[in-house]
Amino acid sequence: MHYLCKGDTNLAHDEVIALDQVIGKLTWIERNGRIIHVTDLAAYVWGRVVLTFPLTSLLLRFYLNRRESTQA
Repeated sequence: MHYLCKGDTNLAHDEVIALDQVIGKLTWIERNGRIIHVTDLAAYVWGRVVLTFPLTSLLLRFYLNRRESTQA
């Protein structure tokens, strides 16, 4: 079994990895004092959107870069 991984703001997938290369599994994220479980519907939908529409990553990266430059 092999896995394809892709970060939210990456335009392409990372290199394919084998099951024996996996060292952990993300189950939740803490952001601004709020816990986001990756099994929540919103997290699942976001993951599917990013994988199905890679352009979403480009738009998100553009938004984050612009937001960061205005806050500096």
